[in-house]
Amino acid sequence: MARWNKPKSARSSLFLGVLRVAAYGYPLTLLALCLGFTLVGERHWLSAGLLYAPRVAFAAPLVVLLPALWLTRHRSLLWTQVVALAVLLVPLMGLVLPWPGARSGARELSVLSYNIDSANAGASELLAVVDRLSPDLVLFQEASWDGELDAGLQARFRYFDHTAQFVTASRYPIEERTPPPREESPGHLQRSMRYLIDSSLGKLAVYSLHPVSPRGTVRRAQLRDLLRGEGPDATEKGSPESELTRNAAQRERQIAEATARASREAHPVLLAGDTNLPGASRALRVYLGPYRDGFERASWGFGYTFPARRPFLRLDRILADGSLDFSEFRVGCPDASDHCWVWARLFRR
Repeated sequence: MARWNKPKSARSSLFLGVLRVAAYGYPLTLLALCLGFTLVGERHWLSAGLLYAPRVAFAAPLVVLLPALWLTRHRSLLWTQVVALAVLLVPLMGLVLPWPGARSGARELSVLSYNIDSANAGASELLAVVDRLSPDLVLFQEASWDGELDAGLQARFRYFDHTAQFVTASRYPIEERTPPPREESPGHLQRSMRYLIDSSLGKLAVYSLHPVSPRGTVRRAQLRDLLRGEGPDATEKGSPESELTRNAAQRERQIAEATARASREAHPVLLAGDTNLPGASRALRVYLGPYRDGFERASWGFGYTFPARRPFLRLDRILADGSLDFSEFRVGCPDASDHCWVWARLFRR
């Protein structure tokens, strides 16, 4: 009888040892992932790709470890999973906790920003969103030339502009419209647009943003070969690694160019649009970190905006410099685009 109990006991001890290592290793791995995103981010193809992965996938070990620790009576180690859950929810998934909002000012400005996916859902769906929210300023990105949409916005707003992929409609005068320098986007679609708007809050430098998307960067076959270790050398043109790195560098250059211009403004700055930068992004922290994030200032939860039907990334944002603040922020996901819209109410500090 003793001959059979010994191997069973050895197997049990091995299992419990592995369980203890996993209990400590899981939160440490999540912390390492956070550090990798923060310090390396888009500068390496692997972390650049993982930034856009559904964060909930990182919760898989938690689903196994919690019941395992409970059933094996290792409940003293449950604190490790509480730490893991906190790291997962806040820095990785981007949870914003409820917080008393800033007091509004005597004058306010409401802003709607929306990547409209080339108006594929139809102008009437997009105009319905505008009518429901009744913003003072509309900023559409990825807008194709749609006569019905343009006419509908011109009928609702006194001031209107449609340049490249950017549509802007305003109740207040659009005094200037400035595209990025030509050398910043040679042969490419304009990725930002600057407006000077004489609003209810005074003159504002408004930037509508839509840097290049990571979607379609790596074909499925290339990604499959990369995961199998069969992909071409990283220096070879067209390899998954080089494509991810090149795409991330291009996006960072476009954001850097827009924020560099914004930093030289003499007027308060408002930035809005589809940034294509998820939470924990290094580029987001470096270039947009100095600005107030409307969602973090006046809302709570995750605020995911893409993809619209089952969102797991917060890409669309409204941000402002220190002279402006937010009293209200909303996110909505109708079937009018593959993105959700973001709406904010701002005031002058």
